[in-house]
Amino acid sequence: TIYTFMHCIAVGLAVSTAYFCLLKPDMGEGTKFHYAVYYDPSTDQCSPFHYKGEKGNANRFEHERECIRNCSDNSWATQKEDAKACTLKKMVGGCDGSFLRYYYDPIHDKCKKFLYSGCLGNGNRFFDSGSCNNTCVGIHGEHIFPLSAHRHRYVWFIHTSLQVVIR
Repeated sequence: TIYTFMHCIAVGLAVSTAYFCLLKPDMGEGTKFHYAVYYDPSTDQCSPFHYKGEKGNANRFEHERECIRNCSDNSWATQKEDAKACTLKKMVGGCDGSFLRYYYDPIHDKCKKFLYSGCLGNGNRFFDSGSCNNTCVGIHGEHIFPLSAHRHRYVWFIHTSLQVVIR
């Protein structure tokens, strides 16, 4: 006789801040100075800095809202309004860069990769699939609500089984 014991364990896991949010602000190179925003993990705030227009690192955002959405523990405060961006069409922007980003495809109700040019575009652009999924997936129609109160919360289900043979 073979007995199979199965159980499912729900585990809550708080995912830490994305790696690029922990980078120090980098002014980059060039002569096309403009303001950008970086995330400061010591204060959980997004602050402006002078960006020279080329190179730098991934802790650089065009708008404070984008910085908060991708890095801050207070991202839930902007999530409902950001969900409206899920209805916008994908826009690659108008510059020469090539940066991996994610956008929400409402036809397939999933987030997909695309190459962002580095400037312009719209709010349907996320640094990682997790931010995109938490903001957009499962949202339909005119009534847009965030999927969760906090973007860093995930639940994993672990399925295990044990077989015992008794002779």
